[in-house]
Formats: sequence, structure tokens, C-alpha cells
Amino acid sequence: MTILENNKLIAEFMGLTPENNIDTSDIQECVFELTPVERAKYRSSWDWLMPVVDKIESTVQGIGFEIRPTQCIIDEQYSNNSFLDENSLEYNFTEIFTVGKNRFEATYNAVIEFINWYNKINLK
Repeated sequence: MTILENNKLIAEFMGLTPENNIDTSDIQECVFELTPVERAKYRSSWDWLMPVVDKIESTVQGIGFEIRPTQCIIDEQYSNNSFLDENSLEYNFTEIFTVGKNRFEATYNAVIEFINWYNKINLK
């Protein structure tokens, strides 16, 4: 996938539509303005990526990120590793392990992999 496709994927996961602008007012060190998805900085800024990490950790009960110098693991941290959708169907989560040139790239890759998994099993 391209960076633009990944930006759209992340923006949708965060509850935004790709056609809309992203409100960056809650992102540190960003100008308080609306940013087109094409200029989103999920691929280059911790300030943009960490709110996505926070949402992922709150989406599946009991999972967390382990971020290493060139690796990122999303796995069970405590409790059970499942979530219930609006139809009360339970889905099990399995570990995601990604690598990158550095910790940011590895985390970004894990975020993309998680959102792809989430979108496959999420019943809308």
C-alpha cells in the first residue's frame, strides 16, 4: 500500500473519512488547522502515530505495544485478548510482530497490520 492509502486507512480507523480534513488540534506540535489526509503525518511523526496506538490499545481488551529499537509487538498484556463487537460476537486476537529500520517504522508497520486485521473481522 502507498503512504496515502495507509493515511486513509488510519484516518478511517480513527473515525475520520478520507474525504474530510483531519483536525490536528489535539496533536502536539502541529498547527491548529485542518489537514488534508494527503498531508497527514502518520508515517513520519510520533505525535500523529501515538493517538492511533492509544486507540488500538483501547479497542482490544488486554493488548499492548512492546516497542523495541527495530521491532514492534502487539500482544496480550493482561486479562483476555478479545473484544466484543456491536453484535456481541467475540474475536480472538493473535500477536502481531513487525520489524523496521527503527522503532518508529516498526510501530507504524504494526499499526497498519493491526488495522487491516481489525477491518477484516469488524462487522459493520
